[in-house]
Amino acid sequence: MFGGLQSVFGGNPVLIALLLLPVVFQLSVSVVYIIMEAIQRKRGIF
Repeated sequence: MFGGLQSVFGGNPVLIALLLLPVVFQLSVSVVYIIMEAIQRKRGIF
């Protein structure tokens, strides 16, 4: 599955991890933001 990616980046898993790190960080931040917003909405309703 990742054979194409490894050939593009010279088979260096560190480069792939460094490129994926900001994406994972942004996803986790957005998930936390959505959860906090949902909690605030529930508090506002009740």
